[in-house]
Amino acid sequence: MSHSADAATRLLDPLRGDRRLLLVVAASTEACRVVEGVTGSRPETLRVLWQPQELDDRVSLLLTGVGKANAAGAVGHALSRESFGAVVSLGIGGSLPTDELGRSFHHEIGDIIRCEQSVFADEGVISDDGWRSMADRGFGPRTNLSEPASMGVGSDSRALELLAGRFPDLGSAATVSTCSGTAEAAWNTAARSGCTVEAMEGAAVGLAVLRSSPETPFVELRVISNRTGTDQRWDLPYALDRLTDLASAL
Repeated sequence: MSHSADAATRLLDPLRGDRRLLLVVAASTEACRVVEGVTGSRPETLRVLWQPQELDDRVSLLLTGVGKANAAGAVGHALSRESFGAVVSLGIGGSLPTDELGRSFHHEIGDIIRCEQSVFADEGVISDDGWRSMADRGFGPRTNLSEPASMGVGSDSRALELLAGRFPDLGSAATVSTCSGTAEAAWNTAARSGCTVEAMEGAAVGLAVLRSSPETPFVELRVISNRTGTDQRWDLPYALDRLTDLASAL
Protein backbone atom coordinates (compact mmCIF):
# COMPACT_ATOMS: atom_id res chain seq x y z
CA MET A 1 0.00 0.00 0.00
CA SER A 2 1.32 3.43 -0.86
CA HIS A 3 0.67 6.84 0.62
CA SER A 4 -1.70 7.54 -2.26
CA ALA A 5 -4.13 4.79 -1.28
CA ASP A 6 -7.71 5.85 -0.73
CA ALA A 7 -8.38 7.00 2.82
CA ALA A 8 -11.05 4.32 3.18
CA THR A 9 -8.32 1.68 3.04
CA ARG A 10 -6.35 3.11 5.98
CA LEU A 11 -6.57 0.47 8.65
CA LEU A 12 -7.02 2.58 11.78
CA ASP A 13 -9.50 5.10 10.41
CA PRO A 14 -12.47 3.33 12.09
CA LEU A 15 -10.65 3.67 15.42
CA ARG A 16 -9.60 7.31 15.26
CA GLY A 17 -12.97 8.72 14.17
CA ASP A 18 -12.72 12.42 13.31
CA ARG A 19 -9.54 12.98 15.32
CA ARG A 20 -5.94 12.63 14.24
CA LEU A 21 -3.85 9.52 14.63
CA LEU A 22 -0.68 10.22 16.67
CA LEU A 23 2.30 8.15 15.51
CA VAL A 24 4.96 8.09 18.24
CA VAL A 25 8.52 7.33 17.07
CA ALA A 26 11.77 7.42 19.06
CA ALA A 27 14.62 8.00 16.59
CA SER A 28 15.01 10.36 13.65
CA THR A 29 15.97 7.52 11.29
CA GLU A 30 12.71 5.75 12.06
CA ALA A 31 10.68 8.96 11.93
CA CYS A 32 11.93 9.83 8.44
CA ARG A 33 10.69 6.47 7.17
CA VAL A 34 7.32 6.93 8.88
CA VAL A 35 6.97 10.32 7.19
CA GLU A 36 7.74 8.66 3.86
CA GLY A 37 5.06 6.05 4.46
CA VAL A 38 2.42 8.68 5.19
CA THR A 39 3.36 11.40 2.68
CA GLY A 40 5.48 9.67 0.02
CA SER A 41 8.43 12.00 0.66
CA ARG A 42 11.38 11.13 2.91
CA PRO A 43 13.12 13.96 4.80
CA GLU A 44 16.88 13.68 5.37
CA THR A 45 16.55 14.14 9.12
CA LEU A 46 14.10 15.31 11.77
CA ARG A 47 14.68 17.04 15.09
CA VAL A 48 13.29 15.97 18.43
CA LEU A 49 10.85 18.76 19.29
CA TRP A 50 8.25 17.06 21.53
CA GLN A 51 5.63 18.80 19.36
CA PRO A 52 3.25 16.79 17.14
CA GLN A 53 3.90 17.53 13.46
CA GLU A 54 0.91 17.29 11.13
CA LEU A 55 1.78 15.04 8.18
CA ASP A 56 -1.60 15.18 6.46
CA ASP A 57 -5.23 15.78 7.38
CA ARG A 58 -5.43 12.60 9.45
CA VAL A 59 -1.98 11.82 10.91
CA SER A 60 0.46 13.60 13.24
CA LEU A 61 4.00 12.48 14.08
CA LEU A 62 5.61 12.83 17.51
CA LEU A 63 9.39 12.32 17.55
CA THR A 64 10.29 11.69 21.19
CA GLY A 65 13.95 10.74 21.39
CA VAL A 66 15.10 7.30 22.56
CA GLY A 67 14.16 5.72 25.87
CA LYS A 68 11.37 5.63 28.43
CA ALA A 69 11.85 9.11 29.89
CA ASN A 70 11.78 10.78 26.47
CA ALA A 71 8.79 8.73 25.37
CA ALA A 72 6.66 9.36 28.45
CA GLY A 73 7.56 13.05 28.64
CA ALA A 74 6.83 13.74 24.99
CA VAL A 75 3.52 11.86 24.94
CA GLY A 76 2.31 13.41 28.19
CA HIS A 77 3.22 16.85 26.85
CA ALA A 78 1.39 16.24 23.58
CA LEU A 79 -1.76 14.82 25.17
CA SER A 80 -2.03 17.73 27.58
CA ARG A 81 -2.47 20.06 24.59
CA GLU A 82 -4.47 18.08 22.03
CA SER A 83 -6.88 15.15 21.82
CA PHE A 84 -6.12 12.32 19.42
CA GLY A 85 -8.21 9.49 18.03
CA ALA A 86 -5.52 6.92 18.85
CA VAL A 87 -1.85 6.76 19.82
CA VAL A 88 0.47 4.32 18.05
CA SER A 89 3.97 3.57 19.33
CA LEU A 90 5.96 2.21 16.40
CA GLY A 91 9.52 1.54 15.34
CA ILE A 92 12.07 -1.23 15.10
CA GLY A 93 12.78 -3.90 17.73
CA GLY A 94 14.80 -7.01 18.44
CA SER A 95 13.43 -10.55 18.42
CA LEU A 96 13.77 -12.28 21.80
CA PRO A 97 14.89 -15.92 22.11
CA THR A 98 12.64 -18.89 22.79
CA ASP A 99 15.33 -20.79 24.72
CA GLU A 100 18.15 -19.99 27.13
CA LEU A 101 20.95 -20.61 24.62
CA GLY A 102 19.47 -18.40 21.90
CA ARG A 103 19.08 -21.25 19.42
CA SER A 104 15.70 -20.02 18.15
CA PHE A 105 13.77 -16.77 18.18
CA HIS A 106 10.13 -15.77 18.26
CA HIS A 107 10.15 -13.59 15.12
CA GLU A 108 12.12 -13.22 11.88
CA ILE A 109 13.82 -10.02 10.71
CA GLY A 110 11.29 -7.94 8.76
CA ASP A 111 8.25 -9.30 10.60
CA ILE A 112 5.73 -6.66 11.68
CA ILE A 113 4.40 -7.44 15.15
CA ARG A 114 1.14 -6.35 16.73
CA CYS A 115 2.01 -6.16 20.42
CA GLU A 116 -0.76 -7.28 22.77
CA GLN A 117 1.17 -6.12 25.83
CA SER A 118 3.92 -3.54 26.38
CA VAL A 119 5.81 -4.56 29.52
CA PHE A 120 8.29 -2.71 31.75
CA ALA A 121 10.79 -5.54 31.64
CA ASP A 122 13.76 -4.37 33.70
CA GLU A 123 12.26 -2.25 36.48
CA GLY A 124 12.81 -4.25 39.62
CA VAL A 125 15.21 -5.41 42.31
CA ILE A 126 18.08 -7.87 41.88
CA SER A 127 19.61 -9.67 44.84
CA ASP A 128 21.22 -12.97 45.80
CA ASP A 129 17.75 -14.48 45.57
CA GLY A 130 17.32 -13.37 41.95
CA TRP A 131 15.28 -10.67 40.23
CA ARG A 132 11.85 -9.41 41.29
CA SER A 133 9.79 -6.85 39.43
CA MET A 134 8.56 -3.67 41.06
CA ALA A 135 5.06 -5.11 40.77
CA ASP A 136 6.18 -8.07 42.89
CA ARG A 137 7.35 -5.52 45.47
CA GLY A 138 3.99 -3.73 45.43
CA PHE A 139 5.05 -0.74 43.34
CA GLY A 140 3.94 -1.54 39.81
CA PRO A 141 4.16 1.50 37.50
CA ARG A 142 0.47 1.35 36.58
CA THR A 143 -0.73 1.42 40.17
CA ASN A 144 -1.46 3.41 43.24
CA LEU A 145 -0.50 1.54 46.38
CA SER A 146 -4.09 0.35 46.92
CA GLU A 147 -4.46 -1.11 43.41
CA PRO A 148 -3.30 -4.45 41.96
CA ALA A 149 0.28 -4.28 40.70
CA SER A 150 1.12 -4.69 37.03
CA MET A 151 4.18 -4.21 34.83
CA GLY A 152 2.34 -4.04 31.50
CA VAL A 153 0.02 -1.87 29.42
CA GLY A 154 -2.30 -3.62 27.00
CA SER A 155 -2.86 -2.51 23.42
CA ASP A 156 -6.39 -1.61 22.40
CA SER A 157 -8.19 -4.78 21.29
CA ARG A 158 -10.04 -3.07 18.46
CA ALA A 159 -6.78 -1.69 17.06
CA LEU A 160 -5.26 -5.16 17.13
CA GLU A 161 -8.30 -6.54 15.30
CA LEU A 162 -8.29 -3.83 12.63
CA LEU A 163 -4.62 -4.54 11.87
CA ALA A 164 -4.81 -8.34 11.96
CA GLY A 165 -5.76 -8.92 8.33
CA ARG A 166 -2.69 -7.19 6.96
CA PHE A 167 -0.29 -7.82 9.85
CA PRO A 168 -1.11 -11.25 11.31
CA ASP A 169 1.95 -11.66 13.55
CA LEU A 170 1.08 -11.20 17.21
CA GLY A 171 3.50 -10.84 20.12
CA SER A 172 4.34 -8.72 23.12
CA ALA A 173 7.00 -6.06 23.67
CA ALA A 174 9.52 -5.78 26.49
CA THR A 175 10.39 -2.15 27.18
CA VAL A 176 13.96 -1.95 28.53
CA SER A 177 16.52 0.67 29.48
CA THR A 178 19.47 -1.56 28.53
CA CYS A 179 19.23 -3.66 25.37
CA SER A 180 20.28 -7.31 25.37
CA GLY A 181 23.65 -7.83 23.70
CA THR A 182 24.42 -11.22 25.23
CA ALA A 183 22.55 -14.52 25.15
CA GLU A 184 22.13 -14.41 28.93
CA ALA A 185 20.70 -10.89 28.92
CA ALA A 186 18.30 -11.71 26.09
CA TRP A 187 17.02 -14.81 27.82
CA ASN A 188 16.62 -13.01 31.14
CA THR A 189 14.51 -10.33 29.45
CA ALA A 190 12.35 -12.93 27.73
CA ALA A 191 11.95 -15.01 30.89
CA ARG A 192 11.14 -12.05 33.14
CA SER A 193 8.64 -10.43 30.81
CA GLY A 194 7.14 -13.27 28.80
CA CYS A 195 7.67 -11.05 25.75
CA THR A 196 8.74 -11.83 22.19
CA VAL A 197 10.16 -8.42 21.13
CA GLU A 198 12.57 -6.01 22.84
CA ALA A 199 12.42 -2.23 22.41
CA MET A 200 12.85 0.88 24.55
CA GLU A 201 9.66 2.98 24.59
CA GLY A 202 6.32 1.19 24.17
CA ALA A 203 5.28 0.64 27.79
CA ALA A 204 6.22 4.23 28.65
CA VAL A 205 4.08 5.53 25.77
CA GLY A 206 1.20 3.31 26.84
CA LEU A 207 1.45 4.39 30.47
CA ALA A 208 1.54 8.07 29.51
CA VAL A 209 -1.63 7.58 27.44
CA LEU A 210 -3.29 5.68 30.27
CA ARG A 211 -2.48 8.43 32.78
CA SER A 212 -3.06 11.47 30.56
CA SER A 213 -5.94 10.39 28.33
CA PRO A 214 -7.31 6.97 29.39
CA GLU A 215 -10.13 7.06 26.85
CA THR A 216 -7.62 7.25 23.95
CA PRO A 217 -6.79 3.90 22.31
CA PHE A 218 -3.12 2.84 22.41
CA VAL A 219 -1.28 0.21 20.41
CA GLU A 220 2.38 -0.73 19.99
CA LEU A 221 3.72 -2.03 16.65
CA ARG A 222 7.29 -3.21 16.01
CA VAL A 223 9.26 -4.18 12.93
CA ILE A 224 11.92 -6.78 13.71
CA SER A 225 15.34 -5.39 12.74
CA ASN A 226 17.63 -7.85 14.54
CA ARG A 227 17.93 -10.68 17.00
CA THR A 228 18.75 -9.94 20.60
CA GLY A 229 21.75 -11.65 22.18
CA THR A 230 25.25 -12.26 20.86
CA ASP A 231 24.59 -13.00 17.18
CA GLN A 232 22.25 -10.15 16.29
CA ARG A 233 22.13 -10.42 12.48
CA TRP A 234 20.94 -6.85 11.92
CA ASP A 235 19.21 -5.87 8.69
CA LEU A 236 18.34 -2.24 9.34
CA PRO A 237 17.71 -1.22 5.70
CA TYR A 238 15.13 -3.97 5.24
CA ALA A 239 13.48 -3.22 8.59
CA LEU A 240 13.21 0.48 7.73
CA ASP A 241 11.64 -0.38 4.37
CA ARG A 242 9.09 -2.45 6.24
CA LEU A 243 8.50 0.43 8.67
CA THR A 244 7.63 2.63 5.69
CA ASP A 245 5.15 0.00 4.51
CA LEU A 246 3.63 -0.20 7.98
CA ALA A 247 3.20 3.57 8.29
CA SER A 248 1.55 3.74 4.88
CA ALA A 249 -1.14 1.30 5.99
CA LEU A 250 -2.16 2.98 9.23
